[in-house]
Amino acid sequence: MFRTNHRSRRSDESTAAVGAPTASWQARNLAARMGRWSAAHWKTATFGWLAFVLLAFALGGMVGTKMIDPHTSGPGESGRMDRILDAGFKQPAGESVLIQSRSLRAGDPAFTAAVEDVVAGISKLDVVQHVRSPLDPANAGQIAKNGQAALVEFEIRGDAFRALVAALPGIELRRGGR
Repeated sequence: MFRTNHRSRRSDESTAAVGAPTASWQARNLAARMGRWSAAHWKTATFGWLAFVLLAFALGGMVGTKMIDPHTSGPGESGRMDRILDAGFKQPAGESVLIQSRSLRAGDPAFTAAVEDVVAGISKLDVVQHVRSPLDPANAGQIAKNGQAALVEFEIRGDAFRALVAALPGIELRRGGR
């Protein structure tokens, strides 16, 4: 006669799907609880997130941004190298002088004299180091296959073109690669 809303444990277990989470597991899962609350209170959740975003932007704006000084160097080896270079260390630049003739070839006395004049002229400069003459047998690759051009290679600190103009008066010099 009396009906109760009480179910037995056996009926709960028999109606539950195999592998489905039980009510006690769902109650402990925070993400599931938050999802159920957000679905039930969607307006509150939406406006709460909007208020959080606006508050985060307002606080970020009040704190401001920190500008990095471009004149200070960074950490580590790159920062150390920046400090060394800023202190006045000038790295030598690899430079070259091309000597060419339409009528003379390498080995002709006039061509050899021109190469020797260039090598002697740039070797006198204090800013020049490691001059490699094409007349040296170890540098034979610095002479063109047709013999009408030779390359004098060296390292120089500072403005190479100005130093060469000063060291080689009377020789036509042109900037290359620009």
